[in-house]
Amino acid sequence: MAAFNDFNQKIMAEFHENGGKVGGRFAGTDVLILTSTGRKSGQTRWNPLAYSSDGDRYIIVASKGGAPTSPDWYHNLVANSSAVIEVGNDVIPVEATIATGAERDRLYAQHAARMPQFNEYAKNTTRQIPVVVLTRKRVEVHGVADEILKAEPHRNVTRVGNTVYRDAGPWTPAVHALLRHLHSVGFTKVPQPIGTDEQGREMLGFMPGESGADSWAKIVPDEGLAKFAHLLREYHDAVRSFVAPPGAQWAIEEPPRATDDVICHGDFAPWNIIWRDDEPVAIIDWDFAGPGSFMEDVAYALEYATPFRSDQEAIRWLRYDAPPDRPHRMGVFASAYGLESTVGLVDRVIERQRLDAKRVARLAELGRNPQATWVRDGYLEELAARASWTETSRALFER
Repeated sequence: MAAFNDFNQKIMAEFHENGGKVGGRFAGTDVLILTSTGRKSGQTRWNPLAYSSDGDRYIIVASKGGAPTSPDWYHNLVANSSAVIEVGNDVIPVEATIATGAERDRLYAQHAARMPQFNEYAKNTTRQIPVVVLTRKRVEVHGVADEILKAEPHRNVTRVGNTVYRDAGPWTPAVHALLRHLHSVGFTKVPQPIGTDEQGREMLGFMPGESGADSWAKIVPDEGLAKFAHLLREYHDAVRSFVAPPGAQWAIEEPPRATDDVICHGDFAPWNIIWRDDEPVAIIDWDFAGPGSFMEDVAYALEYATPFRSDQEAIRWLRYDAPPDRPHRMGVFASAYGLESTVGLVDRVIERQRLDAKRVARLAELGRNPQATWVRDGYLEELAARASWTETSRALFER
């Protein structure tokens, strides 16, 4: 199974690099990438498949090379007919139906006439190989959303079937290159980048689970806190081999520093983690990814996971039942991440708090939102107050 997944990853990488064209056993064949939802796992699945056309419909065949059973992607479509395909540079929401009777026979014969190997597949199995018809969904200008995930003046996120549509920015191509790399090295706890639509929105594979405000309670127990920290370490290990494409733009453009050693997530906090039950399964919202020191991500995560907030705020807003034992929680995080000790971490958090203020001010100067709105609403003063509170509250973080 691992070898097959590696093969699929290589085909999909070649597909994206060459505008939908691939070589090898697919050379000269029309290929699409099917995005479906796992019928058991609920996770997004991707499969490169040969296809033929019937008018404006896309035809795929569940041959599995003539195996006695149908492929998993077929069962996924039977369970959930809403899917997305990539054809060339186009990303197309589709509805899947299973052809039957004379229609099925006609489409299979037509498909096999273009790709004769499908005649051999039919001879190799006693089952009737299913034919799947993919029909383009008609999506209105603003998207027919199954679910509005976020609706803010400067940050709109909607979901259509298995695809998430988000407002894009100049940094989106670099972020998508990063996400593709992570999948290629086996770190799949990030959304699969699909591309952009005709409105310029970025398109990502949907990852089901709990996130946002619901995630705060997940990191209150030591076990959840340790998993949160370990997820960050997993990401940092996976990203170290990433080489940014030439001319890559990031949301926060800063001069290179000697301490830069990874591409940081930039916003690794409870609200950007997806959980299923008590397991963190994905990191989302990569808009602030960019070069930096791994300790910047660590310090940012610690600010919210320790937390670097008053007891009253921790109990009222951050899901704690009692004042948190901050030194203990820093130790749990540090151990799970792989740090040798907690020495110096408070100073790192203060540095990161001040860096956040500088970055918000810089983005506001560039006219970026929501940062420009935040600055008008006095957010810089709040950020300065946080750093000052940490400076004067060191005793809370030390034994």
